[in-house]
Amino acid sequence: MVDGGVVANNPAELGINEIQTIWPDKKLDLVLSVGTGITTDTSSPSDDLVHWIRKFVDLSTSPHTVHNKLLHTKDLNYYRVNPTLARNISLDETDVKKLDMMVADVKGFLDSEAGVDSLTRVSRQIFASCFTLIHQEVSNSLKASHFPL
Repeated sequence: MVDGGVVANNPAELGINEIQTIWPDKKLDLVLSVGTGITTDTSSPSDDLVHWIRKFVDLSTSPHTVHNKLLHTKDLNYYRVNPTLARNISLDETDVKKLDMMVADVKGFLDSEAGVDSLTRVSRQIFASCFTLIHQEVSNSLKASHFPL
């Protein structure tokens, strides 16, 4: 068995492919990718083999590869919200103190200029998309209706 994180730490691209398979004639309006948080690498370079194996695994399973690809995809409204965390916390962490620290980091992100900017841009795009969908439905409904002249 292989963990899903080996193949899809950022499953946004898989989701896009699935949608295009199910609805090949529909234009994808918006993709919102929500990350589990990122940390800055504080490790110092090392000649230790274990260090480099860990680096290789981190790079090969990085969600940033998909993020960068989708970010530069033409005609795709792609957004990723991924707060910066002060410390690396495992996805299966159960220590309440560590989880509380993670919550504090996320709240800090949401209150920061970068967090507010990210959520504002996404919210505006979602709001605009709603009106586009309503306009399309009304237009299609009017085209299907026959009004006497």
